[in-house]
Amino acid sequence: DGTAWATAFPTVQAALNVATNADSVWVAQGTYFENVTISNGVALYGGFVGNELVLEARNWITNRTILDGRQSNTVVKVAQGASTTTRIDGFTIRNGRASYSGGIDCDRSSVTIVNNRILWNVTTNGGAGIGVYSGSPVIASNLIQGNTANGSFAGGAGIDCSSSSAIIANNRIVANSSSGAGPSAGGISCWGGSPQIYNN
Repeated sequence: DGTAWATAFPTVQAALNVATNADSVWVAQGTYFENVTISNGVALYGGFVGNELVLEARNWITNRTILDGRQSNTVVKVAQGASTTTRIDGFTIRNGRASYSGGIDCDRSSVTIVNNRILWNVTTNGGAGIGVYSGSPVIASNLIQGNTANGSFAGGAGIDCSSSSAIIANNRIVANSSSGAGPSAGGISCWGGSPQIYNN
């Protein structure tokens, strides 16, 4: 039932399916071959051994918790209208493949995305690492690396930010690649809105 490590859900999505606003989902280290959807107000944390009793006891750097999209669709989709209490924290998010938003899809949401490694995701229309449309997400202290956008409208490979007031701060954005017709950007592409981008 997911109320203790001994009775943990077998998949991340199984836990997210029963989590509601203000709930936290803790995920033990390991590789999870899943594409998941997170609801408003749910905090998703990786980096646990699987015996911790308090959040502060986890080590997300040592205890790698991997969501692998298997080159099939977006790895993490955030519910539209999600607030900043919605959180993705302490994961490696990799191998997503979609027409837009390969790693994390923030469509009209204000999710908090921190302490993640967002790697090797692919799109044809931008947002290979993170795709942002509208909303005010906080994207901070992540490694965004090796993501690729190539197609008819490639946009931003690392982060594609459209009509948003996102805060993008203290990230390492490295070796992302965008190519194709129309404007493209390897690191960050911004279209409209009023994002704040600093210390990256």
